[in-house]
Order: sequence, then structure tokens, then C-alpha cells
Amino acid sequence: MNFYPIIKPCTWQGFQQTEQPFLQDLILDDPAVNSLQPLPKIVYAMDQNDQLAYIGENFFQGKTDEEIKAKACADLRRELAEENWQSLDLSAKCEGLRILVMQTSFYGSEVLLLEERMKEAGSLLNAQRLLVCTPYRGLTFVLPFDDENKAALEVFLGVCYENFNEPENDPISDVIWALQDGTVKGILDINQDFKEYHHSQALNEAAESETTGPESSHVTDIKLFNSVQIGLGAFFGTPLAGLLLVASNLRNTGKQASANIVAVLAVLIMPLIILLYASIPQQPYEKLFPAIAALLTLLIARKLIPKELRDNSKSRSLWSWLAYVLGGLLAVFILLLGMVDFIR
Repeated sequence: MNFYPIIKPCTWQGFQQTEQPFLQDLILDDPAVNSLQPLPKIVYAMDQNDQLAYIGENFFQGKTDEEIKAKACADLRRELAEENWQSLDLSAKCEGLRILVMQTSFYGSEVLLLEERMKEAGSLLNAQRLLVCTPYRGLTFVLPFDDENKAALEVFLGVCYENFNEPENDPISDVIWALQDGTVKGILDINQDFKEYHHSQALNEAAESETTGPESSHVTDIKLFNSVQIGLGAFFGTPLAGLLLVASNLRNTGKQASANIVAVLAVLIMPLIILLYASIPQQPYEKLFPAIAALLTLLIARKLIPKELRDNSKSRSLWSWLAYVLGGLLAVFILLLGMVDFIR
């Protein structure tokens, strides 16, 4: 039977019920940290047809806290296996700043509990020490921790507090967790005045964005090649260029493994496409071949990139697009020369 860990704010009404669910602290081996301030708790639930059934203590009789958490995290690991980190570019607010985001419909905030996924985030950010925030249900932000980079920390706090204060979301906590080698080790001790200042700043920025529409720091603030760029890239630069544009989009949304697969497939299928085109008898409809290839590439792109990201992301520059198109044409030209020499 599968059950999952769920992070709940300390103010969750379920803690006041007569039959309370079994709960744990996020940091099982450090009571001192858990006593610093009211922190979110872990509860456990079975997902039954999109309805959560919270589990009471009697269910876990004879099990240690570590065994309970290990079993739940194993089920959570499988649940999030297809979810990938997204990259959020905040260089407009702090030079060179990039953070990672995990956003799903529900369990994205619980990725904090999976050591190997947090190590994965550290590897992507080239950092062993991380600061992590789970401002609302389904969302996690990750920052590489650098003691000297105060500007990056301030921007990160602003992003966390802005999302925590959004009224339409299901808030969890504004606590900033400190991780070492993928494991939660403590929390960032933030001066209360400093914290209130950033909360007010985040609220002000959110209010201004509603009236003036400035650049947002939400999770969709990433740059991707848009549908027109991909379609034209595949049409003018061959399907190789189009698929490489798709691979670039996957890479920028944190789907590194999928990006690698698409890039390898693009290289492997291009000779087959050339042979197929050469073997078809010359007919008037052969002129539609580039358009069909572009349409298929566009359909692949729309299938692999979520609609929310496609609709809200910024477009990559014309020069970036042109580099891929020219690179695709050059690669196909070299491939043709090699195939001609091989046939001879």
C-alpha cells in the first residue's frame, strides 16, 4: 500500500482535530532546530482517487520514524520520477543568478524530502550547500548557498515571500531550509525585522505587478524557443535544427535527460530522412516534405514542453535561433558529403 509524506504548515487545522494524523518533524535528528520556531510538519496520507486519507499513529505501530519516512519517500520518489527541475533566470534582478524550481500539481514541495533529488539540484547548480523554500503546495525553490553573495540571497527571499503571500495559493511556509549534500541540516536564521521588510517588499511588488505589469519573478520566467521559431527552424534548417531547438528548450526547463535523448535521436534519424527523401520518386508533392517535417517537429515540441511554460516563457533571441539553423544546415551538408563519399 502506497502512502506519501506531505508537508503541512504548523497552522494546519488538521492538527486540532480529535483524531490527529501521525506527524513528524522535518529534521528527525535535531530537536534543537525544531524548537527554534513553529516549523512545518510531515504528515502521511494515502492518495485514494485524488482524495487524501490521512494516516493515524495506530497504522504505524511497531515502525520507527526512520522506517516510516523511508517507505513514504520511496513511494514519493516513484511519484516524482518523471518530474524535472526547471531553471529560473533571475539575472535581471541579480547578475548571473539562477535558481531551480520544482513545480507540480501537488507533491512538488515534498521533493525537499528526497535526498537524491536535492543532490541532483546541487549538481545542476554546482553547489553542495543549498537554501530551499517551499512557499506553497506543489512548489519548491532552490538557491546555491554562498555566504558572500548577499544580493542573491535578498532576491531569493523576495521570490519566496512573493509566492508565499499569493492569496490564491495553498501556503506552506516561508521558512528557508539549509541543506548539505542533499539533506536538511537546519534553517536560515533570519532577523524578524529583516523578514518583515522582505515580506512587505514582496507584497508591494505583487501589488505593482497587478497595475503596471513589470517583469515577474514567477516560475515561468524562463527563455525558450517559441513555436514559430521551432517550426521555421525545422523548415529552413532541416529537422535536425528543429529537434536541436526542442532539445535546447528541454534543457532550459531542467529536463536534461530528455534533452540528451532528443539531441541523439536528431543526429541518428537525419541520415534516414535523407535516404527516405532521395528514394521517393520525384513528384509534385515532394515539395511538401520540408513543411511536413516542420509540422512533425512542432508537434513533438508541443508534446514535450508543458503548455504553461510555452505560454508564459520569454522567447529566445533571433541570433540564438539563427545559430541553430545555420548549425543544422552545416551539419546536414557535412553529412551529405560523407554519405556521397561512402556511396562512391
